[in-house]
Amino acid sequence: MKMDKRNIENTAKTVGAGEKSGSQLLQFAVICLAIASFFTTAQGMRSYIFNGEPTIAYMTSGAIQGILLALSMNLPRFMRRIWNEKSNVFIKAIIEIVLLILTGISLFCSSWFSYVYIAETVHKGSWDTDSELLVQQIYRNELYDASDYSKAYRTYLEAELGQEILNLQSLANQLPTQASDFNMDWESEQQQYASDNTVASSYMTTAINQLKLAFETAPSQENRDLAEQAVTEAQKNIEVALKNEQTRLGDVRKDLSTYNDQISNLNQQIRNATTQAEITSLQETLRSYQETQSTAAAQQQTIQQEISALQNAQGRLNVYAVNLGLSNSTSSISIKRNLLEMQTELFKDDPDVDSLRNLATETFSNLRNAESLSAGSEGENSLSYNDLLTRMNTLVLNLNDYASIKSIETTLNDLTNGLQRATTSTSNTKWKSVWQTRIENLKAQISALPTFVTSSADVSEITESQQRILTGFDRTESCANLDNATRRYINDHNALEQGTIYLTSPYKGLALFALVLAFFLDLSGFVFGVVDLGAKENKNDSGISGNNDRETIDVPKIFKSMKEKVGENESQWSIRPTANSYKVVTGNFRCEDGVYYYGVFENGIHKEWEVVDDHAYREGIYLVDNVAARKGVALSEKHQDVIFSNQGFEKMPQDGVYLNGTLSYHEGSLLFEAEVGGKSHKSTESSASPYYIANVEEYVPVHCYAPKRGENITQPAIDLAKFPMKVRVAVLALNPDCTRIVAMYLILRE
Repeated sequence: MKMDKRNIENTAKTVGAGEKSGSQLLQFAVICLAIASFFTTAQGMRSYIFNGEPTIAYMTSGAIQGILLALSMNLPRFMRRIWNEKSNVFIKAIIEIVLLILTGISLFCSSWFSYVYIAETVHKGSWDTDSELLVQQIYRNELYDASDYSKAYRTYLEAELGQEILNLQSLANQLPTQASDFNMDWESEQQQYASDNTVASSYMTTAINQLKLAFETAPSQENRDLAEQAVTEAQKNIEVALKNEQTRLGDVRKDLSTYNDQISNLNQQIRNATTQAEITSLQETLRSYQETQSTAAAQQQTIQQEISALQNAQGRLNVYAVNLGLSNSTSSISIKRNLLEMQTELFKDDPDVDSLRNLATETFSNLRNAESLSAGSEGENSLSYNDLLTRMNTLVLNLNDYASIKSIETTLNDLTNGLQRATTSTSNTKWKSVWQTRIENLKAQISALPTFVTSSADVSEITESQQRILTGFDRTESCANLDNATRRYINDHNALEQGTIYLTSPYKGLALFALVLAFFLDLSGFVFGVVDLGAKENKNDSGISGNNDRETIDVPKIFKSMKEKVGENESQWSIRPTANSYKVVTGNFRCEDGVYYYGVFENGIHKEWEVVDDHAYREGIYLVDNVAARKGVALSEKHQDVIFSNQGFEKMPQDGVYLNGTLSYHEGSLLFEAEVGGKSHKSTESSASPYYIANVEEYVPVHCYAPKRGENITQPAIDLAKFPMKVRVAVLALNPDCTRIVAMYLILRE
């Protein structure tokens, strides 16, 4: 049954309904995403760029989104049109690169500000806490590293100082002694203090015994050094004991004065009492005070005896010191004594740095004086003093570093203990100011740390781990890490820096989510736009809409694309028998012995057709006489609708012939759009919209012949959806039962 005009229009509308609705839905989705990106981008710009100027932020965001929306819908079309222009390839490449750069800049601006806003939103309420934790982590790491360095450096200096003092003592032993071999009756000296049980007697006995050993029993330099040490210690002990006894004497005298006053008051009370008064308690108190007074008076006498004995012993020790040379501060004995005291102090668990520095300074001064006094002596002695002075100078410098490192270590320990009291704060301003102060204090201590020089250091006394700590610590890098923590997590930032900080922080999970979401808002528009554009562009470029200003089909390009899919001279589609046989004659021929051999395409395959006929065969489509296969009849270029055998009995089935129009394919339907003013009877219609012909299987072979190129390409019917064909003649061949279309033969209009 023949379809009327209304049925044809309804069919065409039904075919395009799905495509139109899908396109509209995609466009609506793209617009919605663009609106969402518009608000997020505007909010990001308002917060970081146009602070206080929301109008400018929204206008800028609107412009960017407009550019992106237009590019998302038309970028592939723009690039295709530019590339198809007949101009220099280099210029076309530059234009497309500029277009891509503009797209990239717009996409970056939109997505980045959207990302910053989204990241700030999702981090709201947690970023301050995260930042404080990160600052605390960096601060703690640098503090621990600095503490480890200070401890290792202090251990190294203690080992160095101990070794230097030993070396100085060895050199000091080479100095000339000033002690004389004085003659003294040591037996008489011992007897003088043997029966004395005072405190001075014990000190003097020890010193006299050592002197007797050094100068009478076993004279040697070692014993003389021990004697000098014994005399020096006895002088110190007696001086301390003398001060203590003098203090006791003063206290006893004050007590005696108090007792005398109390006794005088009690005697007066007793004398002034009446005969009836009870004076027994007063008398008892008086007797108690008198006894205490007597005891204090005896104690005073004893103390005075002790003081007298200590003073006598002190004078006697001075005699020993003079003969030993100890009274001269420039003597080797005093120098060695100071060195010994320094060594003793250094071996304590917590050496007194001030005491060490004072002893070193005193020793250095004594050496300078001794060197001046020995200027006229032999050269060997002068050389010894010079070496000692050099080493003492190094020792003083190391002691300065030691004092500095001890002070810094104490401060670092205080800062470490302060971490125990460190807690996270809810106030943004409060925690930033607190940690800013802590960081500045730590930087000051790190900057004051002495530098470890490996080239001149003797590290044999410290462990390998301590050596690694000393050589691996870098003050500059440590301070830079603290500065970076301040810049990243305490200071304010612009949009680019803040977004980068979110992404590079250890808590970057939310930032990555925000970044993906931001780019999704913009890139999804491109994805949907490309899909929607592809469908529209295929339709519009094929001329289906009927507008005369549409682009013409690029036949060479279509042929090139199809050649990549199928071979030039072979078909990849199944060839089924047709009710009528067709050959496409190219017009090329040769003649041999009165027989003509024409070049033809049969089912897309180039062949030679042997023809025995009286007239020439011009270019075009020919119906082949199945009985006489060597003859054909030129197809009459007259419009003829396809009629199937099941459409009714009023008309016989026939192949379809369609002239001067565009053949396309959509979702299983074969569509044809006649040119306005063409030879098709459809050209008289007011509208040139495509109309439905029939349902066709996707892989029905379509044999396309381009006369100007002399080429034939076979493609499946489904490819007409992507490459609609403008035809001069289109023949739709039915199967032998005339129930469906099984082949198409097209003469393209170029």
